[in-house]
Amino acid sequence: MALSALDTNGYVEILRGGPRAAAIRAALAAAGVRLVVLMPVIAELLQGTRRAAEERVILRRFVEPVPFPRRVVATPAEWAATGARVAAMLRAGEDPQVLARRSFWLDVHIAHLCRARGITLLTDDGGHTRIARHVRHATAPLPS
Repeated sequence: MALSALDTNGYVEILRGGPRAAAIRAALAAAGVRLVVLMPVIAELLQGTRRAAEERVILRRFVEPVPFPRRVVATPAEWAATGARVAAMLRAGEDPQVLARRSFWLDVHIAHLCRARGITLLTDDGGHTRIARHVRHATAPLPS
């Protein structure tokens, strides 16, 4: 069974009620039990909130309905492997200032988790194209 997960930009589209929100929600519903929630993605969403009420909405809508086995958190080995991947990207000539940004480093972590767990990441974040050259994780565009 192939697993799928939504990237931060997909959740933001849903929260803002953007033009693609309905298509994304339909794709998530169709994925059913193959859908997992990447907790680093939830961390990214929460870091962008301005009020406690926004935090509660994110947790209530996107985390609490998902059973614990489908909430993906990294093991110590996966955290260490993320650091090794970032170092390898630096050695391969990737821009150190880009890699030093917390959001990009976290995207490398998300990519590594997807690769390690066999998860396809639904995203339109162009950074994942760059990361995929190194991590080789599976991505698919957000539904439109």
